[in-house]
Amino acid sequence: MSTKFEMPPERPDGETYHGLDGGLKAAMAHQKAGRLDRAEAICAHLTGQYPNSGGAHNLTGVLGYLQGRPLEAMESFSRALTADPSNPAYHINMAGVLRTLKRPALAVDTLKVALTIDATNADAHHNLAVLLREMGRLSDAETHARLACHLKPQSPAYANHLGVVLTRLGRYDEARTALDTALDLGGDPSLVHKNLGILLAEQKRLSEAVEQFRLALPRRADDAELHGLLGDALHRMGQLAEAEQELTQARDLNPRHAEVQMALGALLAQTGRQPEAEQAYRAALEARPDHPRALYHVALRAVGGEDATAHLDIAALDAALSEESLNASDRRYLLYAAGEVLAAQGDFDGAFARFQTANDTRRKELEAKGMAFDVKAHHEAVQSIIDHVKPDALSGGDDLPDGDGLVFLVGMPQAGARTLAAALERHTEVAVMNENYNLAHLATALGYPLNFSALDRDKAHTLATEYVSRVRAAYPSAKRVIDPTASNFLRLGLIGLLFPKAKIITVRRNAMDCCLWAFTRNINMSWPFSHRLTDLGWYYLEHERLMAHWHLTLPTRIETVRFEDFASEPDRVIRTVLRDLDLTWEKDCTLDIHALSAVRQSIGRWNPYRSHLIPLMQALSGELTFDEPSTQPAPEPLDDEVVSSPVEPPVEPPMEPPVEPLAQRPAWSLAELPKVIGAAAPSRPVPLPPIILPSASDSAPNSSAAAWSLAGLAPSRPVAPPLIAETVTGEEASRFQEALGRALGFGAPA
Repeated sequence: MSTKFEMPPERPDGETYHGLDGGLKAAMAHQKAGRLDRAEAICAHLTGQYPNSGGAHNLTGVLGYLQGRPLEAMESFSRALTADPSNPAYHINMAGVLRTLKRPALAVDTLKVALTIDATNADAHHNLAVLLREMGRLSDAETHARLACHLKPQSPAYANHLGVVLTRLGRYDEARTALDTALDLGGDPSLVHKNLGILLAEQKRLSEAVEQFRLALPRRADDAELHGLLGDALHRMGQLAEAEQELTQARDLNPRHAEVQMALGALLAQTGRQPEAEQAYRAALEARPDHPRALYHVALRAVGGEDATAHLDIAALDAALSEESLNASDRRYLLYAAGEVLAAQGDFDGAFARFQTANDTRRKELEAKGMAFDVKAHHEAVQSIIDHVKPDALSGGDDLPDGDGLVFLVGMPQAGARTLAAALERHTEVAVMNENYNLAHLATALGYPLNFSALDRDKAHTLATEYVSRVRAAYPSAKRVIDPTASNFLRLGLIGLLFPKAKIITVRRNAMDCCLWAFTRNINMSWPFSHRLTDLGWYYLEHERLMAHWHLTLPTRIETVRFEDFASEPDRVIRTVLRDLDLTWEKDCTLDIHALSAVRQSIGRWNPYRSHLIPLMQALSGELTFDEPSTQPAPEPLDDEVVSSPVEPPVEPPMEPPVEPLAQRPAWSLAELPKVIGAAAPSRPVPLPPIILPSASDSAPNSSAAAWSLAGLAPSRPVAPPLIAETVTGEEASRFQEALGRALGFGAPA
């Protein structure tokens, strides 16, 4: 009986290389020239002739990865590591594949093994920084980003990514320095200008952000994301026509860019084109079915009051919540979305549990940042306003601009001021201000309210004149310009003095509905009181106390709109408001069926949650003082699969190289590798793009740039193997590789 031996592949036709070294050189030359099939043929020959060559297996993995076969690439990298477990480049490449397969925790462990072997490997530090940033572990990400820059101080890519991380941390001056360094080192100027634009947009310096985006455009004319970022910034500046042009171009360049579709949907919704907005939100979900903000907006019925359960199910949302790479912001969006879906299904207890978890996690984040709501401090601030703004201090402002044409819509958050503003904006003589004209900076500059009675009139005249001039220049054709910033109720004394002819309208809403609506919405950090029911109740009472003071004090009449009247008879209410603004009725001001349905469905929303709202009732009734805990029992926890997923991965202490030995690491992560093999991998790998400044966002859903971009691992393709690999035995790395092989189901090559 004869035995048939399988012969290794022969050298491909037309190739004249000699030996392993020559074969690797030839294969890499083909790879660089884009002839991947020729490179793979050579690698097949080399791995047959030299089965213990880590370099040949590694390059085979690189080629498989580049051609969209991540699982095959993982097997090749594993064989490379079996042959040479102490080569950090192979661990780096394995980590890149694990990232593609959405196993970031395993990728992090793999990169730490690389650093155990070589603590000075700049690529490993940089790639680890990228992964940690994507996981929301920004402090650790900064540590490794700085180490990468220290080890390779001439790398513009590393300086660029440090700027990315610092932007996410909100340290904008340091981020600007890092990005400027990337430019000085010869980094791609269009890429850095794009990142600078995102940084400036984060700071709400929108005109400067637009300038940076435009500087990036000549070399990135086909960059859908860049057009989207520009359109988003223009939208936030109130330049709706230009914004729509950029966002439409971005969508046409890449219809499957989820963030572009979300930004376009927000603009279309604001301009009253709800069916088109619905299409954009649906397109975002088609492009990325687990997109947290898209799921959130669909669940909110933001596209016309449609039943969210027709498009979403709680199992899909909970599955998305279980993703280990989910950052804190996205987790909140999904929790709010899950709450809306459960409410639509009639499970109000389950819905409230999701809302409670989302708010608890946000409040803890604010506490960690020193931004938590302090009800006593707020009470004292309101009292200070009342004490300092008296009727006699509001006289004698004849030398100041009259503010004729300005309209201030104020009230509690979610009371309906912006909904009313959106209806009024459809009038041909009405414009609604964007965030660039917020009065907060003016109040700060004038020392309001402490210096109110001894106001510097010259300074007030200069600032007020500049403000009015900017507004009129931005909206030259509008007879009335509306500022819908609800929190301006805190500044009505300043408004009454500086702009005595301005119109003031307050929107009032049922206290229970208003507070619950704020509690069940993913409101940005401008409203830190919205994350606890008692805080909401106390804030509502302080709002009522201050508004009572304004009604008695301001010489300007304050018109009141009840949200419930607006919901039941919108045309009558809008006609009345227009008449008060000296404007005639226009039929376009009628609420469309989508908006009207959403407004009416919000009335009485609190009733099904009555049993969960005892703390709110106690605060609103005055039964609960600032120092007393609520008698409401703690809510039941969510299902294990929801609460067991932390809001953010635990942050470890900043790591100093070398990292701890592998033997001290838990082995739990290796058990997950069979799941990787069983997972449905994408037909092509998730691309590793150039490092682009990320956005999000922990801010408002439609305004932050922080949700846009993902930084890629550097280098942009897996690391090429050394021409002749030195096999160095390493006990820890070898043990890791053996466990990896067992978990994957294959061992060392025969």
